[in-house]
Amino acid sequence: MVRDALSDKIDLALVYSNDSDLEAAFRVVREDTGKMIGLVNTANRKPSVVLKKYHTFYHKIRSGHLERHQLPSPIPGTNITKPVIW
Repeated sequence: MVRDALSDKIDLALVYSNDSDLEAAFRVVREDTGKMIGLVNTANRKPSVVLKKYHTFYHKIRSGHLERHQLPSPIPGTNITKPVIW
């Protein structure tokens, strides 16, 4: 994300994480390039206070939405199955 933002290869980054360890990357992208960052959270937690300072927008994906949009198990024509806990 940082490299792409600094080299002007992106206008917007969507980050599917709530890990505050990404603070430095978020800060560089927002302060040094002004690029937008969308924070997408799939966990049942509030957005990281640290990342909240830098994201442009936030979106919560609800677990029911994820469940309705999974591939079938097994995937047709394969032996690939999803874990039972999914």
